Amino acid sequence: MVRLNVTALDAGGHGIARNAEGKVVFVEGALGGETVDAQILRSKPKFDTARTVAVLQAASGRRVPPCPYYESCGGCAIQHADARTQVAAKQRWLEDCFERIGRVRPETMLAPIYGEEWGYRRRARLSVRYVEKKGGAMVGFRERRSTFVTDMQGCLVLPAHVSALIPELRALIGQLYAPAMARFKAAFERALPQMPAEELNWRMHFMFGTLAYTLAATDTVQLIAGCKPEDRYDAKLLEERLTAFLASGLAAPLRAKDSVRKAA
Repeated sequence: MVRLNVTALDAGGHGIARNAEGKVVFVEGALGGETVDAQILRSKPKFDTARTVAVLQAASGRRVPPCPYYESCGGCAIQHADARTQVAAKQRWLEDCFERIGRVRPETMLAPIYGEEWGYRRRARLSVRYVEKKGGAMVGFRERRSTFVTDMQGCLVLPAHVSALIPELRALIGQLYAPAMARFKAAFERALPQMPAEELNWRMHFMFGTLAYTLAATDTVQLIAGCKPEDRYDAKLLEERLTAFLASGLAAPLRAKDSVRKAA
């Protein structure tokens, strides 16, 4: 545990501080002007990364994150800062880029332009994973510093009509998963009886876990398996595309990096 005085935010939303030896520490969950106790997560030669454990002196712009999934979800980084603090931080990042990268200093800075605080994210990539212990299919962003999928029912930064599709996608994929896996497993066992059961199960779960959706600004749910941008959300179409994706994934040869990942 280390006590730090945070001076600013970096472009990733981490607080910037220096430890007693002068080494830079990037602190998750901290804001500029705060004093925090932090746990070191990773130490590198030039900097450390840490997460906030306790806020001893809070910044005026700190707030309780509105999203119930914020503490675990990796989709957002600075919901603990209010809108004014976020805009000010982004303006400072821009000024820093002008000076540090462009070697210029603007004579005049216009007032920042910004839109709605919520429902602004027009494109996102969500992960899918079937976790029987958690009740079936999960659709969401990855958890912080993890490959696990956040157990979420909606998202405040996505447009409301897109966020509302998450429970529908979870239900649909859950309905498709069990019969699809049973059908493809039987077919695969007939085609390749020599494949060990453990490898067969790993192939199916790995392939299913790599499924992702792109939520586009055109009110479309695009399935990487083959949906075209002009295809609108339709349960029957989604079922066809998902089934095709599952089938193609099982038929694909195992790549070297997949073998490494399996061994890990």
